[in-house]
Amino acid sequence: MYWAVKSWRKKILRLEEIDQLAVKLKLPRSVVEREIIFYDTLTQILRCSPVPVCLKGGTLISRLYSEIPRFSWDIDLVSNLSSKKGYSLDKLNKCIEQLGGTYELVCNEVKVNLGFFEIDAEKNVFIDLLSLRRLMSTYSVGVSLPRYVLRRGEEIDKLTMYFLRMKKELGFLPSLDYVRLTVSINEKEPIESFKSKVIPSILEKIEKPVLKAKGLVFPPEYCIAEKISRLGKPLELSLRDHLCDLYDLGQLLKLKLDISLFKKRIDYLYRARRAVLPRKLFEQVERNISVLTKYGKLFETRREFILPSRKYEWKEYVGRVREEIREIIKLS
Repeated sequence: MYWAVKSWRKKILRLEEIDQLAVKLKLPRSVVEREIIFYDTLTQILRCSPVPVCLKGGTLISRLYSEIPRFSWDIDLVSNLSSKKGYSLDKLNKCIEQLGGTYELVCNEVKVNLGFFEIDAEKNVFIDLLSLRRLMSTYSVGVSLPRYVLRRGEEIDKLTMYFLRMKKELGFLPSLDYVRLTVSINEKEPIESFKSKVIPSILEKIEKPVLKAKGLVFPPEYCIAEKISRLGKPLELSLRDHLCDLYDLGQLLKLKLDISLFKKRIDYLYRARRAVLPRKLFEQVERNISVLTKYGKLFETRREFILPSRKYEWKEYVGRVREEIREIIKLS
């Protein structure tokens, strides 16, 4: 039923197989469904991007660097483009179409194109950040097909009989959901200088994808610098994002690191005016961590932390991360 998905065996895309997969992984079915369309989109963008891009952010950290991954459903990429106009959606979509990663769903005379990327108009408001989204079909994640068609302004009354027949044939009505991604513009360091790695799926313990997501990735030291920079911003902007950043830092700081790379990236962020002076930045990080210590309940209940919250007690985890941040600052 996942009509545009190419990264997984058709056999596991049946509803009963997905239910079994969720049971084996001890995860909600909605998480398994989202991972199917998410990983397929990650695979396609890394294969078909019309310009070189490098993966960074929570998806990279969770899938490649973390002992216990959290669920990150946004794809963050970086490029050397000087403007958003240089990114060709036509070339991207043509490549995906040629590889069979698209599908045209025809509801009577109403067409719904799946698998294509489009501008995410709601979020595409920053000059140096290209926001995209990809519409995909699911069993129950997102909105139902009739509701999606209604939101598009179509006359739902003309499609009622069609949807009734579809439900009778399938036993359910499919849902549609967007996978979202951003491409940061104006990275000054050559993208090609980074290493290329295979990004695993969270389903791989039970089911391996037939197409692997592989592409250029940020080194962990760069990820740490970016996360510390974000963690120093006002908490009011996004408490959820700060919780994710703090958790990610705890996973990254366990790794064997090249401190010179971390310092290089911190200096770059300051010169690019994406972070304040290092000393002031670390003071702000300390203050924010003190506040975030109190939000253990959010860590235990938010969907992003289903797996981590089974292993870590939040206050202890935050205390360790605080000390590790202090240590990397001393070393740099």
